Amino acid sequence: MKTVKGVVIAGPSRMELRDDCPLPEQLCPTGARIRPLIWSPCTSDAHLCATGCAALPYLLGKAVGHEMCGEIVEVGPEVRDFRVGDRVIVCSVMPVWRSLEAQDGHARQHQDNLYAGRDVPDRGGSFAELYDVRDAGMNLAHIPVGVTLEQAVMVPDMMCTAFAGVEALEMGSGQSAAAVRKTSAAGWPC
Repeated sequence: MKTVKGVVIAGPSRMELRDDCPLPEQLCPTGARIRPLIWSPCTSDAHLCATGCAALPYLLGKAVGHEMCGEIVEVGPEVRDFRVGDRVIVCSVMPVWRSLEAQDGHARQHQDNLYAGRDVPDRGGSFAELYDVRDAGMNLAHIPVGVTLEQAVMVPDMMCTAFAGVEALEMGSGQSAAAVRKTSAAGWPC
């Protein structure tokens, strides 16, 4: 197994930079290997760090992170729409779009993301020198000319979460909504 440098959760409220984060030896035929250019920590990263990966113990010692944009350094032989050197937005949740669940409208039920409860021994998160996406055609998007990395990194999770909220509220164009923040007894946002 290859290894790369990455940011790992080393215990409750402890993160470290290590050089032994797993990376697959072979790239999937439909995959792309990405060199991150910008990351965005997610509240899920903060929760995992605070608890020492209590909810996802297999992530302890692996690179964390799932919100990033980067540059493609390698593509598999079946990848058609992306080339080495392309700057891309990486999907934060990575549904397996070719699965029957996704085709039936339930993409959330089958994801290829370590945060979705899947332990993949030779993979970690995106807070690493290199990150593999196993289905580039379904989980990458080109960063348009004129869009900065700082703008692009808002797309994979934050913007998509906002759109999901608007859809769930069945809001129309021009409507407004107010948000109320709830916290648990421990002070965590709910």
